Amino acid sequence: MSQLAGIAQSGVSLYALKEMGGWESIEMVQKYAHLAPEHLHQHAVMIDGMMKKNSHNLDTLLNRDHALKCTASNLNI
Repeated sequence: MSQLAGIAQSGVSLYALKEMGGWESIEMVQKYAHLAPEHLHQHAVMIDGMMKKNSHNLDTLLNRDHALKCTASNLNI
């Protein structure tokens, strides 16, 4: 793994590396960073967890909204 790949995989964004390294394009940074698929997997797992959490929160809100509408309807509000 190159030094640039190690920095990128530690969490520094490619955009930040591009700006600090003086590359003209993200594509050039990607070429030299040689990002490993395992690094992408780690981020995919993190995103998946966030999506599940947000989905759970959305389901909770939708269920609460439905319950409030049913209560209001039963009370003839």
